[in-house]
Amino acid sequence: IEIVACSSEGSCTSEIAMVTVLGSDESKHDVLKPMFTFNCSGIGGSYEAAVNERVTCGLGRAVEGQGPGEVATVTWSAPGGLPSGGTLRNFETYYYEPGIKQIEIVACSSEGGCTSEIAIITILGTK
Repeated sequence: IEIVACSSEGSCTSEIAMVTVLGSDESKHDVLKPMFTFNCSGIGGSYEAAVNERVTCGLGRAVEGQGPGEVATVTWSAPGGLPSGGTLRNFETYYYEPGIKQIEIVACSSEGGCTSEIAIITILGTK
């Protein structure tokens, strides 16, 4: 939408605003949730890692900048990992016990909509 305001002297100024039309079952937060991919892998790029081996995780293909739905904040948690949480888009954690582990990331837009994703990685015991 463009709004033009003119003074009685004839000088004008305009402002352009974006408008999002929502469906009857949508809210502002539904529309403005960030979109991204989230992956975790061990050394070699698989969904497995050995005990004491680095697990690398990262947010990918995210919308960045100042537009609607951009990723403004990130929090992640890796229960049983060291470290077990943080706020970086790309991070590393280590596990010292074998098993199937879940790592969750939550990304929020500046408009307040949030999206969460979970990556599953298998931590293999030592031989």
